Amino acid sequence: MTRYADVRAALADPRFSADLRRDGYPVLAPGQREAVAGMPPTMAGMDAPEHTVIRRRIQEEFGTRRVRAMEPDIQRIVDAAFDAIEPRTVARSIWSRHSRCLSRRL
Repeated sequence: MTRYADVRAALADPRFSADLRRDGYPVLAPGQREAVAGMPPTMAGMDAPEHTVIRRRIQEEFGTRRVRAMEPDIQRIVDAAFDAIEPRTVARSIWSRHSRCLSRRL
């Protein structure tokens, strides 16, 4: 889908789901359904109304004021990660070595 109207329609259609646990969700690999059955869902893998309830609980933490307050810490972490990079490191290596580190620190 590439048209805005089509995307909006799909997002509003209850036949589409982000929930891997839901019956009818397309299985991409053998054993996928069994693997996710015992795992707690992530917010990205929830449908409304469950997703809406969780989003409302945490939305203040990701508002403009809170994110701006975190900016100095984020900048310090990113600066330290870049300072640790050897000058001849290629971009692919930068991403693989530091993206996971950054997400854990945030």
